[in-house]
Amino acid sequence: MVGKSRREYFVLSREEAETVGHVAYSKPFVLISISDMFTEAANIPDSDLCKGQLRLWFEDSDNDALPFAFSRKLASTIIEFAKNHTGNQRWVIHCHFGISRSPAIAAAIALLFRDV
Repeated sequence: MVGKSRREYFVLSREEAETVGHVAYSKPFVLISISDMFTEAANIPDSDLCKGQLRLWFEDSDNDALPFAFSRKLASTIIEFAKNHTGNQRWVIHCHFGISRSPAIAAAIALLFRDV
């Protein structure tokens, strides 16, 4: 579509997400912060550019029988959050290492918005 600006997805590790001055935070953004169960929330730098924030706790496992595994309820929460922030062009999504949970959620949001 002509004139359509593309969304940017920043998939980060927790360490990267906690870095003050990271390029992901240089423009208005929304944040999805994923932490492991029984760990404190990531210490994300405060920013007036943050236009929405969703903090989640679940384990990195494909065994849905675990009590703290990803669930349909979490998926619905993410979808609702994404739909409430459709106008945002920059998405920052992080988990502990930035290699499974956050990329999966970034891909799902990109599919939801038909960015792929």
